[in-house]
Amino acid sequence: MVRVDPASGFRTLSNDSELLELGICLEIGRVKNINKNPTAEKAIEELGNELLRLDPSGGPYPASSLSIATSRLNSRIRSGGLSAREIWTQRDQFTMEQIPISDLKLISDQHSRRLSNHPYSEKSKSHGKCALPKTDVEIGDLIYLWSDKDKTQARNRYLVVSIEGEWCNIRKFVGSQLRSRSYRVKRNECFKVPPYFSDSFHSITKYDSDSDEEIALSLKSTQDLPTGLTPPSIPEEISLPPQIPGN
Repeated sequence: MVRVDPASGFRTLSNDSELLELGICLEIGRVKNINKNPTAEKAIEELGNELLRLDPSGGPYPASSLSIATSRLNSRIRSGGLSAREIWTQRDQFTMEQIPISDLKLISDQHSRRLSNHPYSEKSKSHGKCALPKTDVEIGDLIYLWSDKDKTQARNRYLVVSIEGEWCNIRKFVGSQLRSRSYRVKRNECFKVPPYFSDSFHSITKYDSDSDEEIALSLKSTQDLPTGLTPPSIPEEISLPPQIPGN
């Protein structure tokens, strides 16, 4: 099982017959998950740090430097008390004596360590932020995703098409079109689209519009303004034209 990013080239190989005959299966990461392949990204980060220790000046590294850095990583003792070389060869890397290793036990121990470390890792990476609430969504609801944050455009809307426990399948809803591609997200990764806006919010948003016509219509008379909302006062220094010395 090889976990990969949801690139188009990997998606076409997910059901490749030749790979399946060799016993190789590709696990496609979720598109809306920022951390799609943490194990591979951690390995690449460790390799980059090891190359910087080997040559702090940076720049292109020759094949010999890459080989030395990879060898150092493979011989480093991990949390399980063994290095990657010892797990692969099942021999002590110093004495070359046989080591009784069970692959299934190594996999289960590593999986249990990661599960126990998840709460502490989430707390460390959140930088003091509270956990996202679990949204009570139903089929047919319009939702936003917390991860869709962009200062240049509004969030995309999605329609919930199915729910499976804490997971829900959503499809992008653009204008009056429902896209065919489906995404799988957790309930705490989304929140409902507000069904309505209050009158005060609607009147205030008129001032944030870029249309001069809308601003002129909204400010044509003070009678159109809601109760308690008055036009902003302009300071005298700004309303008066600048004075040129000597005139």
